[in-house]
Amino acid sequence: MIIDWNDGFAVGIKIIDEQHQDLIQTVNDLYDSVYQGNSDEVIEKAFKHLVDYAEHHFETEERYFDDFGYEGKEEHKAEHSLFREKLENLRSQIGKANHEKLAVDVLTVLEGWLEIHVKDMDQKYVACFKEHGLK
Repeated sequence: MIIDWNDGFAVGIKIIDEQHQDLIQTVNDLYDSVYQGNSDEVIEKAFKHLVDYAEHHFETEERYFDDFGYEGKEEHKAEHSLFREKLENLRSQIGKANHEKLAVDVLTVLEGWLEIHVKDMDQKYVACFKEHGLK
């Protein structure tokens, strides 16, 4: 495990916190898969799972943005799009970069995302979500 869940990641909304915890676990699983030198097929499967899970999480947040009229939704959605691109860039390295380089790249991108996006950007919608009854 490379990233541990801590209260800094919490937004205080159960569904989002649970998704963030699952996302961190998925990131850790992917990192472990790459770091252990698994086959490209295993790494690709782990990446697909991460991409699918991130998409599910983004859809959840974005649905609430739209339902609740969250004012920062366009900026937040743009951040989600950038993250999708970063994931795709990482995914394109499978089979091209050695596993150690790919592991470092994965860690750098995903840890940065979690530290900056989850701990900062996601905190901005908390008041809006809670005003609309999410707990």
